[in-house]
Amino acid sequence: MTTPTGQIACIAIIGPDNNPILIEKYCEESQNQEIDTLLFCSLDYFDQPQNAGPKKPLKNSSDRFLGNIQTSDRFQIWGYKSSLGYKIIILTVHIVSIPENSMRGVCERVKDVLFDSLMDPFYQPFSLIESPKVIAHIKDIALSLQVPIQL
Repeated sequence: MTTPTGQIACIAIIGPDNNPILIEKYCEESQNQEIDTLLFCSLDYFDQPQNAGPKKPLKNSSDRFLGNIQTSDRFQIWGYKSSLGYKIIILTVHIVSIPENSMRGVCERVKDVLFDSLMDPFYQPFSLIESPKVIAHIKDIALSLQVPIQL
């Protein structure tokens, strides 16, 4: 586990049947259990209707970015559901507010890496992604989110 210079603590890809496909954590080992719990609990948000209440308008069915689905005392949890049912969950450090457009872009980049890896003829569907190349791409995405900290 490495500590990124960016704000992302974890990037997870969950299969259509809620099986983990890839979980990359960029945090201290003492936070692993908390992150695992938050990942598991956030899966419920993917099954709920897309309108998140009176504050948010009804989302377009083609809009697969769920936005900030949950906030804990340490992390913001962002969700994205691909057209094939794969769920992308990203935990960011709850230090500063991250623009939704930035997180939408990160989620779409992770989705692109996922779909590229699914095209690999040696990949077994719905199994863990262990390709060093894919993991390196995911790490690059995690390190790419730079949000200035305002003091």
